[in-house]
Amino acid sequence: DARLTLLTDDGAPILMSYMGVGGYEDNGDAWMHVSPIFETGDERYEWLNGVQCIGFGRLDGDTVVYDVEIVLGRS
Repeated sequence: DARLTLLTDDGAPILMSYMGVGGYEDNGDAWMHVSPIFETGDERYEWLNGVQCIGFGRLDGDTVVYDVEIVLGRS
């Protein structure tokens, strides 16, 4: 369970929260699968309030890197 605030390049704060699972491969590589949602009051990014995403993570040195895709959104 994680919660963090993202700050976009144009100054918009976006709360990202997610739960997920993770582990290690036999070769020691870490993997993570997460399901992030977003909350913001910034009009430019309000569309994020209605989406559900999935993310796939890995370690790059000491940094966790996620590839995130939208799977459900408001129509």
